[in-house]
Amino acid sequence: MKEKLIDLHTHTLFSDGRESAENLIKMAKEKNIEIISITDHDSVYVYDIIKNICPIKIIKGIELSVLYENKIIHILGYGLDLNNTEIRKYCDKVFKTSLKRTKEYLKILDKYNINLPKKIIKEFIEKKYPVQYERLFSIMYKLNIGFDREALENEFLIVKNNITMPYMNLDNTIKLIKSAGGYSILAHPYKYKFENTESRLDFFKRKGVDGIECYHSDAPKWFINYLIKYCTENKLMISGGSDSHKYYKNVDNKRVLGYGTMNNLCITKKDVSKKLIDLAKGFDLNK
Repeated sequence: MKEKLIDLHTHTLFSDGRESAENLIKMAKEKNIEIISITDHDSVYVYDIIKNICPIKIIKGIELSVLYENKIIHILGYGLDLNNTEIRKYCDKVFKTSLKRTKEYLKILDKYNINLPKKIIKEFIEKKYPVQYERLFSIMYKLNIGFDREALENEFLIVKNNITMPYMNLDNTIKLIKSAGGYSILAHPYKYKFENTESRLDFFKRKGVDGIECYHSDAPKWFINYLIKYCTENKLMISGGSDSHKYYKNVDNKRVLGYGTMNNLCITKKDVSKKLIDLAKGFDLNK
């Protein structure tokens, strides 16, 4: 029998993913995945609706955006108490700020005489799906609405720079995750292209991260092995996931759920830290 897979880094419409929670769960079952974590950016709202549709094991998760050296990095949080007041307050604050941006984006569309169906935008907002400008572009493409992408993007970026998101620094991010009873994991370090990777990893370790996302769709095999070795030697947790944002039937695509890019992942329970796998036990979403 084919060994079952796990995927501890996935996204839905509750952040920048293109799939509903329902579709993601269905896809996971189709792809022989036994455990997933939905790690939407700065949002845990997916877990408010998923309890009615989840036939597989889930590790409660989030991917937090972090201000670090004038750029954004990401810290994954696993095993969170979803009723934690501070986590909820933070997610609400991020969503409200996102909503402010959306209102300004729609004003810009009005200026260009682009009228999107109000029903679509209203439905997104009511479901607490953030309406980033990239999502507006997707809606316009689907509706075959012609537009000058460059002109719109230039104006959208001004809004994005003027209305800043309430992201936290590294110390406060780790503190927030720990206050909610979770583990903090440095997400996809390969993407950051650090000049001296080991010294940076040492820094994150000193700051108190519990582990590193060693397996990731974008990381080459040699880098994955390097991170596994680093975690083993430094007693840090090993995690991994595809960072899937949309459905691909063909496993030769990029960031395919469970399989990564060009089939480079196929993570099983034995590949990641037992502490993470244990988080999936006893989490009955039907209660």
